[in-house]
Amino acid sequence: MDLYEIVIWIVLGAVIGWLASLFMGTLKKTRGIITVVIGILGAFLGGWLWRQLGLPKFFTEVILNTLLSGFVGSVILIAIMKGIGLLGKKK
Repeated sequence: MDLYEIVIWIVLGAVIGWLASLFMGTLKKTRGIITVVIGILGAFLGGWLWRQLGLPKFFTEVILNTLLSGFVGSVILIAIMKGIGLLGKKK
């Protein structure tokens, strides 16, 4: 992983966090900086999982691959946070 990919993950983290929060129904609970942090951490988690599982890159553009893996990682992160009660009560 090079510096370009890291910068892309951080910049897109805000967008990814917002999309994942919207998708998971936690947008009202994760406003502002928390949404950005979830997106950035989710992008790193998704990128790491993607590599560990040996999944192929679906797009030639690193930005599109980062969006896809980051979204998946953010959704996983939000699900974990909901499961342990950090984003409201468990259902």
